[in-house]
Amino acid sequence: MKKVILSSAILLASVAGAFAQTAAGNIAIGGTLGITMNGGKQKTNSNGTTVESNLAKTTYISVLPNVSYFISDKFAVGLGIGYFSSSTSYDNTDNFGIENSNKVTLKNSSSSFVVNPFAKYFITTGDKSAFFIKGGLDLSFGNGKSQIRVNNAAKENDPSKITSIGLGVTPGFLFFPAENWGVELGLGGNLLGYRTTTSKKSGTGYENKTTSNTLELLGVNGMGVGVSVYYFIK
Repeated sequence: MKKVILSSAILLASVAGAFAQTAAGNIAIGGTLGITMNGGKQKTNSNGTTVESNLAKTTYISVLPNVSYFISDKFAVGLGIGYFSSSTSYDNTDNFGIENSNKVTLKNSSSSFVVNPFAKYFITTGDKSAFFIKGGLDLSFGNGKSQIRVNNAAKENDPSKITSIGLGVTPGFLFFPAENWGVELGLGGNLLGYRTTTSKKSGTGYENKTTSNTLELLGVNGMGVGVSVYYFIK
């Protein structure tokens, strides 16, 4: 009987650790900082001749601080405001082994202001941890530009205005390594999501508008995994 009581007390204490952080009236302040860079080289061997060429170099930077308030136990609403940028460049300075060929560099970049209202529901899963489901609206407004450089001559293309609106339901996991501190792991992708993106470009005598729509169902994947850190105010 004593063992049963002791085991029950330990279980309640472990669940209470997570529950105390997600109780009504608490405030969580934190956010995400993400930097991703990729690139490399490609080698092609043909008839005993190896040619090495550059792959595109891409850099993504995202900063998204946010604050959330628990309007009831395990249920919070919040708002994130941040910034996202991406840049991609490609150059053939190796000239693919061809003598007297032009050196070409292509650069594309974009930057966006992001607004993200959201709601989260938490399910405690044990000692200092909780699983959650997040539903949110993602709004981003920004600009894009591109440049092509041939040898030493550069040409800037007309800039574009980019607007993106998305809705999504995303799973995640929250762990409490210390009192009042939480580390959140987003599992990547949307269980259910929809996004529409519009790009407008105009110049002398022309206007171009491109709209793309994406529907995502059970899109959980490892590519969008992100880590956020939060401080909980009781």
